[in-house]
Amino acid sequence: MSGKIMVGNDERRQPITWLRGVLTAAVDNASLPQWVDGKTASVLRRLPDWHTARWAIALNIDYIGGYQAYPDLAQKAETDTGRGIIQQYLEAHRAVTAAISLRRLAHTVLGLHRQGKLPADEEVIERQVCALSWADCTPEGMKFAGDASTILHRDKPGNHILDDYRIALERSETDRLQRLDNALTDTPFGRWVMERLDEAKRWLNLDMPGVKVHHGPRTPLWELLWQRLFTGGIYDKRNQ
Repeated sequence: MSGKIMVGNDERRQPITWLRGVLTAAVDNASLPQWVDGKTASVLRRLPDWHTARWAIALNIDYIGGYQAYPDLAQKAETDTGRGIIQQYLEAHRAVTAAISLRRLAHTVLGLHRQGKLPADEEVIERQVCALSWADCTPEGMKFAGDASTILHRDKPGNHILDDYRIALERSETDRLQRLDNALTDTPFGRWVMERLDEAKRWLNLDMPGVKVHHGPRTPLWELLWQRLFTGGIYDKRNQ
């Protein structure tokens, strides 16, 4: 699927609306804690079309083909069969456990940040948290999860990898954090994570503004533009 996204026309907008409806219906019909259900559905409804489309492409979801083949898929999520499939998926991916572990981890990160006790740079922890949270999204991510599990291993059966990471933060285990960053940096999954982070920051207006400077010959029109900018208007006339 092409990485170019054009969601400004009906041909693209309708499939994106369909995808958002399918995902929201799945969340609404899943057995999730209320705080997970409400927040997730709220985010899905507020995501702009371009961001939804980028995630679909990043996860290799053919939302256009899905819309054409199964236009009523959102309604099927409300049936007993649909709810059963959704529940099986959530259980297979330990979705509830992951959500609870991520909530604990976020609380720990914010607490350490307020106290000035983060054991690594904010950017490092940011990408590590996202990488561990999104590890199931791609084959490269699952490979990273395996490496991370070895690095963060705690000899506690059933412990979620996010809990192991939280313990490493709380104990300031900088060696483990550095090894984890080495396993992530300059890898396809590491670049995938950074792309998703850049998109999220763009949506939330947290990204740094970019400035491009073009060099070229000065023209009379260019000179006139700068004169107008600096004088506030036409020559010899006060700016009204």
